[in-house]
Amino acid sequence: ADKQVEIIKAYQRGEYQNQGLEVTGPRNAAYQFQVVLIRTSLNEKFGIRFVSLACGRMKVMSVGAGLCAAHNEEMRFYPKHSNSYQRQVIPDDYIVSVNGNSTIDKMKEHLLQSLVVHIQVARYPPALAEG
Repeated sequence: ADKQVEIIKAYQRGEYQNQGLEVTGPRNAAYQFQVVLIRTSLNEKFGIRFVSLACGRMKVMSVGAGLCAAHNEEMRFYPKHSNSYQRQVIPDDYIVSVNGNSTIDKMKEHLLQSLVVHIQVARYPPALAEG
């Protein structure tokens, strides 16, 4: 619990960044999960850098300082092969919907303008990822 408090305080000071993700497991099979991020102000950042793809998905390029990094750190408290641990958002994951919207424009709109976002994330094996 003390470690969690430290992480939250570091995030609030803008000092926390995600480092050294060791997510394993579902990389070898299609895997989807939902992440809920809540901010108190539109000035707070989710910290997800992504690119929009022609297939209608957004590919995660990195997770920097922000609420998503804090979410990832919280998931690291679970055993490495648990479902919760695997629900970290990492590079090469795909955002397939935000608040139930699956078009690129609507997903971006919600990421920019919503205080609460429900992000549906997909993780694909490399052979299926760009398909």
